[in-house]
Amino acid sequence: MKEKGHNTAFYIETLVMIIIFVVIILVLTKVFAMAKIDSTQAQRLTDAVSLAQNTAETVQASDSRHELLTLLDEGGTAKITDGKVIALYNKEKKPDKNGVYKVTVTWKPEKTKQGRFVSSNIKVFYKDAKKASYSMKTEVYVKGGRR
Repeated sequence: MKEKGHNTAFYIETLVMIIIFVVIILVLTKVFAMAKIDSTQAQRLTDAVSLAQNTAETVQASDSRHELLTLLDEGGTAKITDGKVIALYNKEKKPDKNGVYKVTVTWKPEKTKQGRFVSSNIKVFYKDAKKASYSMKTEVYVKGGRR
């Protein structure tokens, strides 16, 4: 009879250990899944910041909206829509007509005593998101270029 009680205790302990082991595996799986999601979001944000910075440098090098378009356009990857320059990029941050990143740039010139002053808002969107992944504002004095 004592042997039967030992077997029952052994089976119960084994069952409890298996349940604990399964719970630990489930928790670790969830942690790794959340880490993967965070890593993907961090990569998208890093890419968006990089694209915005590159675009800001292009704005600094431009004298007009059309020159900005020319500098950003590589094989039809950029256009002007609703007064904004829009450029598309793939996951490798290369110009691509079917890109997943959309960069929009406004061009708002003002005439001042020091010359023409332009302010631009740069926004980077991932796929068809309504909210920008990253946005920044840049301002520059340009030489006598066109609007």
